[in-house]
Amino acid sequence: MFCKNCGKEMKESDAFCPVCGTRNDSNAAQNAGQIDGKAFQSNMANYAAANMAVHKKSQKKPLIIVGIILAAILAVVILAVVLLGSDISTVKNGSPYDYPDKTWGEVLDESCKNSDWSSFTSEDGDSVVEYNGVVKSTGVDLCIQFKVDDDEFEIAYMEVDGENCSLLEIASVVAVLFED
Repeated sequence: MFCKNCGKEMKESDAFCPVCGTRNDSNAAQNAGQIDGKAFQSNMANYAAANMAVHKKSQKKPLIIVGIILAAILAVVILAVVLLGSDISTVKNGSPYDYPDKTWGEVLDESCKNSDWSSFTSEDGDSVVEYNGVVKSTGVDLCIQFKVDDDEFEIAYMEVDGENCSLLEIASVVAVLFED
C-alpha cells in the first residue's frame, strides 16, 4: 500500500505514514477509532526530523548572501586602494619637463624627512596626490598637491610653512629641489 499524500510505501497496518505522518484511512483499526499511540509518536518524530533537516538547509542561504556581500565590499576596497595607489605611483615616478633625469619620488625622499604621500578626490572631482614633508636643509614644512589626469599631472597647489605659494614661488621651490 502507498500513502495517499506523499506516495511512499507503507504497511497496511500503519495508522500513519512513516514519512509524512498522514493518517491511513484504509486501516480498519484506525477507522474504528483505535489509534496506535507508539506508531503515531514514531511517525511524528520521523516527520519532525525530516522538517528540521529542511529548516537547517534554509539557514545556509543568509550566510551565503552575507559572504557574497562581504566579498563584494572587499573587492571594492582593494580596487580603490589599487586605483588611488596608482595615482601616487604616477607622481612619484614622474619628472618635471625641465628636470627629466630625476623623479619626484627620488627628489622629495632625498630632500625631505617625514615624507607622507596620500591621494584623494577633490570637491571638483579631480584626482589629487598630496605630498607633505619637512625640507632637511631648511626645516620648513612643504605641502605639494598634484592634480592627476590619467598618466599626466601638474602642481595644482604648494604651501611652504603654511603659506600658499604663487606660480613664481612654486617654480623657485621646484628649481631648488631638483638642482640640489
